[in-house]
Amino acid sequence: MHLPANHLWRKIESEITGKDHAEAAAIMRRYLDEIPASWRGYQALRDRLVKRVGRSEAAGAGRSTRGSRDEFHVQRRGIARVCFIGAANCGKSAIVNAFAQAPTEVNDFPQTTREPVAGLLRLGGGDIQCLDTPAILPGTVGGEGFGRRLLHLVSTGDAAVVVLDAGEDVTSQARLIMAELAAFGVRLQPHAIGTELTPQGRGGISFAGEPIDKADASVARRMLTEAEVMHARVTVRSAFSEDELAASLAGQTLMPTLFVVNKDDLPGAGKAETDLRDAFPGHAVIRTNFLDEANFDDLQATIVSALGLRAVAVLDEPAADARAAPLLMRAGSSARDIAERAEGVDDSSVVAALVWGDSVKHPGQEVGLSHLVADGDRVHFRA
Repeated sequence: MHLPANHLWRKIESEITGKDHAEAAAIMRRYLDEIPASWRGYQALRDRLVKRVGRSEAAGAGRSTRGSRDEFHVQRRGIARVCFIGAANCGKSAIVNAFAQAPTEVNDFPQTTREPVAGLLRLGGGDIQCLDTPAILPGTVGGEGFGRRLLHLVSTGDAAVVVLDAGEDVTSQARLIMAELAAFGVRLQPHAIGTELTPQGRGGISFAGEPIDKADASVARRMLTEAEVMHARVTVRSAFSEDELAASLAGQTLMPTLFVVNKDDLPGAGKAETDLRDAFPGHAVIRTNFLDEANFDDLQATIVSALGLRAVAVLDEPAADARAAPLLMRAGSSARDIAERAEGVDDSSVVAALVWGDSVKHPGQEVGLSHLVADGDRVHFRA
């Protein structure tokens, strides 16, 4: 969920305060890379960051403290990013290696992972980038281990998989991870984001996605006004959440999260799973083991659910049994959103869609481009 530009700038300022020129430039460049130029309302912030980076580089410190490459900047690929996080020696690297074919280094000694390593989970309808990350240690937010740049990397994810060692106290491991991220402004939550805030440069307050009733819309407008956000789009992905909107306005990053109990061949794995479910009700808990890829199908399905993705198909011809190309789309997506992503579809020329599925009353019903699609819908576009 994107922060308003002024809130984001305050967050950046807090991260670069006290840093040398090289560290500050690296942090600001990461944010520049992650703010698309097309985001309305962010141009002034981008201009400010460009000037600040230029001044740091002019001071002779434009490089990362470890050299010319910032190893904690990972280019985004696929339709979503999922960060695999955990304490030292919990087995993240082995899981990401087996699950998403990431070229990770796997050893028996702790803290083998010294920089993020990316793999791709290839699914019909879109690839999901899976990042193996260095260990989160006690005091990471204060600079221990890889410090705040690790937590910043995690905050760029669309969901998190918390990997826990079944041979250790799993609830203590989970609480450590949650506490360090909370101190950095990242709130782990057990479900997909239902209410998304996107600041804009003009246009006032608008709503998109699932219908929102008048009472909830009034609450949202009041909250935005009190936060001095005059131009923004509120997208309801599932149901309006006052709590999620308030968290976003407070500068928090909401992170859908699931727990993985790794090394499920250990005697205490069953108790570890029970303990987690008791301590964190609502969170998905999956037992797995990279050696035999136990429950990897469940892990894949749960990640897709945490990201709030829905499977749709784009038809070549106006018939339900025509050749179809699968797409994974966010909940609350419209036919127009599908047209913009689908290969071979000129979204500038389409005027309507024919839909087969749960979102329409009749098979092959013609709908406008603002029509919201449902999981399993099959869509053909008409120019």
